[in-house]
Amino acid sequence: MIVLTDVIGFGIILPLIPTISSKLNISGLALGLFTASYSLAQLISAPMLGSLSDKYGRKPILVISKAGTVLAYLILAFTNNYLLLIISRLIDGFTGGNIPAARAYISDITTKENRSKGMAIVGMAFGLGFISGPAIGGIFYSLFKNITAPALAGAALSFLSLVLTYFLLDESHRQNNPQNHTKITFSKYFAILTRPNIQLIMVFQLFLMICMAGYQTNLTLFTDKIYGFTPDKNSLLFIFIGIISVISQGVLIKKKIVRQYQTLFIANLVTAISVLLISINQSLLIFGILLGVSIASNSVVGVVLPSTLSTQSSTDPEGEIQGVFESAGALGRVIGPIIYSSFILLHPRLTFASIALMLIITTLPLFAKISHERSNGSQQ
Repeated sequence: MIVLTDVIGFGIILPLIPTISSKLNISGLALGLFTASYSLAQLISAPMLGSLSDKYGRKPILVISKAGTVLAYLILAFTNNYLLLIISRLIDGFTGGNIPAARAYISDITTKENRSKGMAIVGMAFGLGFISGPAIGGIFYSLFKNITAPALAGAALSFLSLVLTYFLLDESHRQNNPQNHTKITFSKYFAILTRPNIQLIMVFQLFLMICMAGYQTNLTLFTDKIYGFTPDKNSLLFIFIGIISVISQGVLIKKKIVRQYQTLFIANLVTAISVLLISINQSLLIFGILLGVSIASNSVVGVVLPSTLSTQSSTDPEGEIQGVFESAGALGRVIGPIIYSSFILLHPRLTFASIALMLIITTLPLFAKISHERSNGSQQ
């Protein structure tokens, strides 16, 4: 429920981006900054909230962060000013940096053997958020012709999540003791990044998120330009995306992923090829099929990657290491929209083709890792 309402906060604005862009006459870098502002705040807050959850427990951080999300929605509901819209997204993104605490909670209550199933449940929440968020945004906008109604609906859902978290969620942190927590420092995060396996995962996460943020935040602008989609149709588009994601995550819950790097390589390559074909496709039906394939394969990556990370170290505080992971992802979600949103209105197909090319390049470190493991295995 916590992760779901976070993703609703991110998704509720997606089908409205073309309308907001047109209404406020923003494009280019200004549009890129708007779509990136949520993730820019997450970049700053994710490691902080993850680390603080190691010190004070998961529950207090989750409750406080949900209160911030409610505030962000209320600001969003009552403004048409560009600067205030940015402030609203920054507040929501900063408090939405509680994902590391949520992932750490899952790690607290699972073993290494069933952790991928736990992460798949988080992934299902992401999928449901992509169903609910854009649906709320598009449907409420269609009914009231403003962003006030969808924003108030988001505020109500977040407040419900806050109440349920406070009264129903038990603290999971096994070592909820300040003495087991060390001060948040950048040097500590850089020390984590020096470990080869963790470094590979973080670099992959960074470039993956640059691509996928550019893809997802600009999808409505792509469909607006290429297929003439309205906010209503874009809402249905994200409902479709969410359904595919939930189904994919549901399948993964039942699976035990053994060859993690091979799985990541294949899934990411499938995503890249799907996005490339979308960039040159003319048929709306084929577009829907390719979109579904890209979402399903990326859902696999979204489950396997954090699960792989959580098995790399048994000594680091889980919230801290998940915070670094989310921070890398947030940095990618800042860079991606700024780059790709600046060009999507002028060159939508070329923009998507460049995203696909970057995804293909992103698979190369995974291929090198797999080759290295096979080489060591054959030598032994």
